[in-house]
Amino acid sequence: MTIALGILASDGLVIAADTQLSMGYLKTTAGKVTWAAKTEVPPGSNRTEIIVSGAGAEFSIKHLGQEITSEFMETPAVMPAQHVGNVLRKSVLGFHKQHVTPHGKDGSLDVWMIVGATDKIGKHLWVTDRSVTKEESRFGAVGVGLGMARIVMEQMYAPVDTVGAILLASYVIWRVKHSMDGVGDETDIIASSAGGKTYWVSRSQAAKLEDVFQRFSETKADAFHTIFGRRVGWNGTTTVPAQLRKLKREVEGIVASFEDLPLWARVSRTISQVAQSSPLPTTADPSHPQPSPESPGGSDES
Repeated sequence: MTIALGILASDGLVIAADTQLSMGYLKTTAGKVTWAAKTEVPPGSNRTEIIVSGAGAEFSIKHLGQEITSEFMETPAVMPAQHVGNVLRKSVLGFHKQHVTPHGKDGSLDVWMIVGATDKIGKHLWVTDRSVTKEESRFGAVGVGLGMARIVMEQMYAPVDTVGAILLASYVIWRVKHSMDGVGDETDIIASSAGGKTYWVSRSQAAKLEDVFQRFSETKADAFHTIFGRRVGWNGTTTVPAQLRKLKREVEGIVASFEDLPLWARVSRTISQVAQSSPLPTTADPSHPQPSPESPGGSDES
């Protein structure tokens, strides 16, 4: 049970998910968003990034995530972003034929995936429902919080850039976490722009945004009565504009702290670019290098 959400921005895309993992009566924290990238040598040529998440059985999500990422990384040439959808379709269909269908309908292996890909040409977002894969044109979501996420997105959606999509995705996940059982804990967010910039929003940064969202929600009643002016005993003064300006300044400060990549990935990219005279590798271990404890998993091959 989870919520995973993807939003297409004007210049990229973002995928975000809660981190609550339910195991019967127990709850724990688990990262559900994975990132990988592949760049041709020398740097500055073709580069494709993918972001993978999902909902349903934890084993199924990990299995499909590893299969999709491995095929993406092991292809000798850099895979165009639009071709990642074909990898997803093949993997999901094969998984259902081999594992889900033969074992009946007990739901123990049910899985719904959400995958995004960017390159210098554009960006793409896909979601799956059992063995069917669909490409989305604005946003998509999977998990128990799907319905709530759609409601909030339809209310709040507007064309935005990648940073705007990060803020919107964070807000939607926060709303779902406060509205649905089985969804909660912290939030993982990764975004990729078509220009090759990657945003890793740490869980501590996401928590700061959620604190702003909470205080923003508390201004709604004041804003309503300020606009419609029927509150008994009210003298007509309001602090809503000042409150909103303060919240905006806080958000701008948080956005300024977003990293292009976490330290482990920046070091990996630097090392690989220094060795640009080496032939393009044909295989890579998606689990290496290891992310910091606060960051979702990922890999970067150049």
